[in-house]
Amino acid sequence: KYGLSPLGYGITGPFYGTGLLSASNGKIYGSFQKGIFEYDPIADTLRLRAPLQYVVGGTVYPYGLNSPMIEICRKPNYKPRSTTSFTVCAGSHFAYDLHNVNATGVVWRRNGNVVATQHNQRLEFSAITAADAGTWACTLTNQCGTTEPPPITITVQSGAFTASTIGGDTLLCGTGDSAVLTGNNGGTWSTGATTPTLAVTEPGYYYVTNQNACGGSMSNLIHVAHSDSARAPTMLDHLPPTASICPGDSMLLQGNQTDIWGVAPTGVWSTGATGPSTWAKDPGWYYVTATNACNSDTSAGRMLLDFFPPTPTPQVSFFNGVGNAAGPWLCTGDSVRLHSSDTAQPFWLQDGSYIATGPDLWVHAGGGGYQAATYYCGALVASAPFTITMDSLPPTAMPVIEPNVETLIGCNLDIAYISTPSTAYWRWSGSDGMDHYDTTATLTVDWNVGAYVLTAFNGCGDGPSNYISIYGEPPLQPQFQLADTLLCINHGTLTLPSGTPAGGTYSGAGVAGSTFSPALAGAGTHAITYTYGTGNCTAQATDSITVDLCAGVVETDHADGIRISPNPNNGTFQVRIERSFKVGSLLLYDANGKRVGKAVRLVPGANELHAPDLAAGLYQLRIELDGVVENRTVSVVK
Repeated sequence: KYGLSPLGYGITGPFYGTGLLSASNGKIYGSFQKGIFEYDPIADTLRLRAPLQYVVGGTVYPYGLNSPMIEICRKPNYKPRSTTSFTVCAGSHFAYDLHNVNATGVVWRRNGNVVATQHNQRLEFSAITAADAGTWACTLTNQCGTTEPPPITITVQSGAFTASTIGGDTLLCGTGDSAVLTGNNGGTWSTGATTPTLAVTEPGYYYVTNQNACGGSMSNLIHVAHSDSARAPTMLDHLPPTASICPGDSMLLQGNQTDIWGVAPTGVWSTGATGPSTWAKDPGWYYVTATNACNSDTSAGRMLLDFFPPTPTPQVSFFNGVGNAAGPWLCTGDSVRLHSSDTAQPFWLQDGSYIATGPDLWVHAGGGGYQAATYYCGALVASAPFTITMDSLPPTAMPVIEPNVETLIGCNLDIAYISTPSTAYWRWSGSDGMDHYDTTATLTVDWNVGAYVLTAFNGCGDGPSNYISIYGEPPLQPQFQLADTLLCINHGTLTLPSGTPAGGTYSGAGVAGSTFSPALAGAGTHAITYTYGTGNCTAQATDSITVDLCAGVVETDHADGIRISPNPNNGTFQVRIERSFKVGSLLLYDANGKRVGKAVRLVPGANELHAPDLAAGLYQLRIELDGVVENRTVSVVK
């Protein structure tokens, strides 16, 4: 309602001011110089609603009733919304319309950053994504200025939760068994349970569904089967029990099959492979292990793979025409049979060329370059080349023994040197009754052997013989050991103990005849040698003795209050203790660590010790005072 009031100059009309009025009919009213205007936000129209009036001769006339209004300039407009926050599902259509009709420029900003692809007053997404979420603000511009409507917030919610892939035991091993399924991520099991895991006791298909405001999804299906008994799967195995290959080769193994129920996957080879076959190249056992929810089983067939055993180098034996052992020679008119040691597929070569197959080869004439050969895994294995010598007569030259004396005398070992001027073969017939074939130039003989016969021979027979008699003596093993191994330099002359066997001689620093003088030898460790000999044989035994100056052990006053004097001494000395203690004791040990005499109880002050029966040498004093041990060295000189 509007009241009229005089405005002067005979003109009356509604009072106008600077305010606006939002009416219940959704329109907005305001006053200006010509009257009251009405703005319809929906239709976006503006008109004069109640004009001013003027009076002429007592008659009231309206001023421009319903006359049109002229809009001089208006900034961009928009339609206000009561909601500025929106939550939408990813992938759906979204539009927000400002209902602007007079903007000449539109700029949209997401989180403060200009989005060039949005340049209309209508913010729109055909399939909104999480990247479109945020706070959106708009600036509208025209010739009259700018308008910034209230910003809006868009929250993009992901689509339906994708159910996790579920898994777990899929085989029930008999009545009462259960399978545990896992993978429920906030969904609902097909049984209605919502627990993270599901214990299943009945066969069937199981799955998980997930639902949110944007939709729902279903996980994979798990088929829980029911076996006829709680047994491990049985493999269909095609492996042989054993097989052999050459080093470096490989063998393809077949036999990894599914179990007879068809509910367990193929097994795993012992190599770690999982396919229907695998390559084996290393020796060992090969097999397939299959597992299911009930148990695991190693296939019954286990194959042992090994390398072919290495072929040894062929060894050649020689036989004459009547089958007796012979050598690599021929006499006129004879033949020799060559035999190769047992090998697979033996054959023969001469000068590297193939000449025959088989373990035996007959040769009727001399020649060289013969080899017995075979193959191992494609590689040639052959004996060393050898020669068949053609001889006509046995040797005639006498074999020579050097030195050319009939008797050798030695103590331990001696050597008889042999030589032959013309023949390449000889043998020794020893005192043991055996023939010793040799092609070297020496023969080692022990001291206790007797006669040796040297015979020259070839393939046609024996030639002359020579002999030598070996005589010798048993090895000598003298014994010698010193009774005293440590002496002071001022010790008197020491008589050396007798060696065995008796009758030997002594030598070394400080030795004169059978005595030892420490002063003459001087300080240090000296070797004393006992030498014994009989005829041409001699042997030695050695021991050592240490000479000490003994001056370094003379005691003076010590900071710990213990003094020993005199030192060196003849077995009688004084231990003086210049400090207080409650319990003290002294023990005496020889150079070998052996305790000598009884324990001595010590008192503060002077303690006299008398041990005239001590042998000459160095001794250790172990002094214990109230549990604290002190060690001192004492030299006894006779």
